[in-house]
Amino acid sequence: AVAVGRRSPELTEYLEKNYETNIEFLKGKDQAQEERFLCEFVISSFLEVMSLEPESIEVAISNVDTGCKILPDDELKVLLDSVKAQKAEIMQQIKEDTSHKRSRVDQSQQETDFSYLEPGQGSVTTD
Repeated sequence: AVAVGRRSPELTEYLEKNYETNIEFLKGKDQAQEERFLCEFVISSFLEVMSLEPESIEVAISNVDTGCKILPDDELKVLLDSVKAQKAEIMQQIKEDTSHKRSRVDQSQQETDFSYLEPGQGSVTTD
């Protein structure tokens, strides 16, 4: 993957750093699925690293069979919507996981029973 333009070194570094993690998803995929996944990866990288407005993103796909093509705006919009939906889903999952962990901590604090201790027995310390 290659990025050109403003802040391209940071974007290229991000792409290279995260490519290996994402390449596992490509195993067994056909060329169309691979292209879509890689385009979504690149778009999410743009949004993550550069905080760009979606309207300022252009993506070109180049391969041996079909040559080079710039994604039309309508295809780019579909991919952007998909990336945004995936990000929203991940954020919701994080929010739910955090909320679930808090409720477990609250519940365990409520369930702690120190009635077996005699007055003056044991000690409690807080940070």
